[in-house]
This record gives sequence, C-alpha cells and structure tokens, in this order.
Amino acid sequence: MAKTISPKQIASTPQKPDLKIEHVHSDSQIPTFYVNNTLVETSVWDVRLRLGETLETDRENNILRVRELATVRMSPQHAQVVHAILSKHLENYERQFGKIPSAPQVSTLEEKRKK
Repeated sequence: MAKTISPKQIASTPQKPDLKIEHVHSDSQIPTFYVNNTLVETSVWDVRLRLGETLETDRENNILRVRELATVRMSPQHAQVVHAILSKHLENYERQFGKIPSAPQVSTLEEKRKK
C-alpha cells in the first residue's frame, strides 16, 4: 500500500527525484474549464475558490455578469501548498517569458471606453 504524505510534509520537504505521483481518476471524463474570474472565500475550516467566466458588463446598472462553473473547496493547509506551487510556477513562467501584465480592472476599462 502506498504511503500517504500530508500537504504540510510536501510543502516542507524538498522534492526527491525518486518521488513519483500517480494521478488516478475514474473512467468518466474529467471536466476542463476556462476561467477568467475567481472569487475566494475563507472560513475557519476551509478555503473556497468560486471559478467562473465573465459573460458581459451591464454598464447601465454597473454589473459584471459571471457564469459560475465550479467551486473548489480545500483546507487552509492545502491552500498554502497550492499557493506555494502556483507562485513557483508563475515565477518560472516570468523568468522564461517575461513579466505577466496585470489584468485591467472593470472600472479602468469603463474609463477608457468613455474617452
């Protein structure tokens, strides 16, 4: 039987070259989503990422419409691990391809359209 490694151990232990991770899934297809909107919610027990795709901006009523596609829930400990891994990957990406430009805020886009 495979040994279970906690997220904390993974975050604090340097990756060993001989450690292999095997992703196992059921026969059903795993859904894939494109998201460009993320809402983060936290509580004492968990962190939730509500993932969605921006549909349109209702300028008259100042509303950004987002189609929610999925919610990912995880422990705060696992969220720290995800944060560390994502940060490292983004640093590597920027080293390889250059600085990632910041996404404009909706209010900034509206101001440009008015000019």
